[in-house]
Amino acid sequence: MKSLIENIIQQYQEVQNGKLWIGSTFTSKLNQVDESMVFTRPITGLHSIAEIISHLTLWRKETILKIQTGRGSKTDDCEENWLPNDKLELLGWQHIKSDYDKTLTKLIDLLKSKDDKFLSEEYFDTDFKGNYKYSFVINGMLHHDLYHLGQLGIIIKYLKENTVHQKR
Repeated sequence: MKSLIENIIQQYQEVQNGKLWIGSTFTSKLNQVDESMVFTRPITGLHSIAEIISHLTLWRKETILKIQTGRGSKTDDCEENWLPNDKLELLGWQHIKSDYDKTLTKLIDLLKSKDDKFLSEEYFDTDFKGNYKYSFVINGMLHHDLYHLGQLGIIIKYLKENTVHQKR
């Protein structure tokens, strides 16, 4: 049976580029910005768009690794968790965004190869230091995406307001 896995895949796709009740998707938000905006922190304490997308990509790669090997490798404290803008600028926005898109495709392809039973199987979570069901990380990543989607909305709003004020 694959009804739960198929539902999870559909949710990942809709959060990225679907029709959500909340009205915003990653695609709709990222289509509002250009490369000149993505490395800017709009106010102290908020990340840049590039920092958020890089962060999401790291944890997607980590989820893919957990699905493939049964074990993670990263923790919240790892340097790659929040790469600073100066390092991200060296990579370039196109690379960061492409890597982000590729990890979503790879995660969905992996999930398509699984059935609902897989969600009850366990992996070792390096960050939480214990065994957890795959449903924990797979649903957790979806929640993580939604959390950061909301942050992107705030960041983009501030960036646009700052641009308007600078043009006046």
